[in-house]
Amino acid sequence: MVATPVLSVIVVTGFLRKLSSHVLQALLRQNIIDRMEILVVDCVSADTPPFPGSDHECVRLINMPADTNFEVAMVVGIRAARAPVVALLEEHCIVLPGWAEALVEAHKEPWGAVCGEVINGNPELGTSNAEFMTARNIRWQSPAEKGEVFMIDGHNSSYKRDILLGYGDQLEMMLRAEAVLLLKMREDGHKLLLEPAAKFIHVNEASLRSASSSLYYWHRIFGHTRAVIFHWSISQRLMRLLILPLLPWWHSAKTLLYILKKRRDQLSRFMINAPMILWLYYCESMGQAMGLLFGEGQAPRLFSERERDTERIPKTKLIQF
Repeated sequence: MVATPVLSVIVVTGFLRKLSSHVLQALLRQNIIDRMEILVVDCVSADTPPFPGSDHECVRLINMPADTNFEVAMVVGIRAARAPVVALLEEHCIVLPGWAEALVEAHKEPWGAVCGEVINGNPELGTSNAEFMTARNIRWQSPAEKGEVFMIDGHNSSYKRDILLGYGDQLEMMLRAEAVLLLKMREDGHKLLLEPAAKFIHVNEASLRSASSSLYYWHRIFGHTRAVIFHWSISQRLMRLLILPLLPWWHSAKTLLYILKKRRDQLSRFMINAPMILWLYYCESMGQAMGLLFGEGQAPRLFSERERDTERIPKTKLIQF
């Protein structure tokens, strides 16, 4: 075990053992692994064997019940972490060389949270491109520009641990939809950085049904959680409900304008996937509407199951399985 780690990486794992093993191996190849700790919060049944690499001296394995919600597992990892900087990483993300060092260097400055450049891990498979453009902001995608941003990629970003712990009992609720945490941090004066040197690959859901349901569940949580954390009045909720049908067109237009201005290399990909992108944005709006009207319901449990245990088949040359 590292005596004084500078970075704690928290990975919530489930029954996809092969993918989790590759995520862990990529972390163990980081050039500052001797100054890192990796907390694997393993949410599986008691008889599930550990995956290769989990016995490494830099790895701390935390066993949790298989039905543990994603945000609960993340908070367990955050509270157990020993480094001043914690990085959350989904178990379907592969970090590239230099990722950890870039985050540690960035956090020497007064950034509250830092995210890296994200690369599509299975661009030619199914609806991956549409899901990637919908759920991962075009500004975060390779090649990204370094600088302060309004929002960063939830579940795959790094934070100063003291800031997270400062939110006390609210932290778990905000981590259900991490964008709420980031909005709260911005309200409290913390700034967010996009650091392209911290590159990672995100393996996307490749079926329209799977992507649609995941985005719906997450945005149902988001709609409810944001209204609670920011104490929205009934009139504020109604105003949001009125504009929700317009948001898919607004988000699509905003993405297209950014592509025309700075990322013309993505124009053909956007146009080919435009109908699916619009549909996925509507799934987000429907989720927010249900969250505002009826609360989060079973969405945290259903999203947690999909986040950990949805089979994602990477086809890219970037990942050698």
